[in-house]
Amino acid sequence: MSIPRLELIAAHTLAKLQNNVSKALSNFPITACHSWVDSTTVLYWLSNHGEWSIFVRKWIKKIDELTESKWRYVPTAENPSNLGTRGSAPSRLGKMWFQGPSWQVKVTDQFNQRFPSQREPSQRKSQRRKEK
Repeated sequence: MSIPRLELIAAHTLAKLQNNVSKALSNFPITACHSWVDSTTVLYWLSNHGEWSIFVRKWIKKIDELTESKWRYVPTAENPSNLGTRGSAPSRLGKMWFQGPSWQVKVTDQFNQRFPSQREPSQRKSQRRKEK
């Protein structure tokens, strides 16, 4: 099996995870979901370009049925999940593993400024304590 096909199966696994999390959090509507892949081939397939083999068509259809996520590209060198698949020692995981690439923090900050939550996390915790 080719690397792009394995990456496509990984994208399907992510779509299943997102679907299960969305169901578990059904009381908390999720307004947008962004999925990241480091395979330009898979991103091309997910954007409905080209003609595909039966294998690719089947997996793309499954992914489309599971999620309406916006698929985006992350460069391989900046993909934190690669650290876990390349035999890195836990002591060498560092900031990239726990916080993601530095540009993602900036994107998240910009997103949070544009779409602020109704209450800050500390307010939610104190609210839960009051309710108990």
